[in-house]
Amino acid sequence: VGAGGASAGLTALKKEGGGSEEVQAAGCSHLAKIAEPCARCPAAEHQAELVSAGGIKAVIAALEQHPDSETVQQHGCRALLNLSATAEGQIKVVSAGGIEAVIAALRQHPSSAAVQQHGCHALLNLSTTGAFSLFIRLTCVTAEMEGARPPLQS
Repeated sequence: VGAGGASAGLTALKKEGGGSEEVQAAGCSHLAKIAEPCARCPAAEHQAELVSAGGIKAVIAALEQHPDSETVQQHGCRALLNLSATAEGQIKVVSAGGIEAVIAALRQHPSSAAVQQHGCHALLNLSTTGAFSLFIRLTCVTAEMEGARPPLQS
């Protein structure tokens, strides 16, 4: 999937009024696929195009508009995971409120393995930048103290 195909996903996500849960989930899923790193494609190029087109803000808006939708949260966290694979993407995700959006998803869906997996991996990407590492560690400790558990822990 090429970044040129991003327009359909972004249009769905940027729709005035936020769009339906199904449309938002599909839009987040589409952007996550486009931004996904793979051996055959230069994902950094796709990510940069999506970032400059407002993809991060659109995904965060979808997460905020549909906090109870496990599907939107799963695909939104996956999109932020993929969009935060580059240093530029990390800075943009953090400055747009991506850490807070991911943490809200993790807290809202503690029993969803997919939300927990994609959300935690997104936070891991974001923790590799020095200034954000401490924030993420403190937030995860706070979440753990409040009773959130990793998805594979019983």
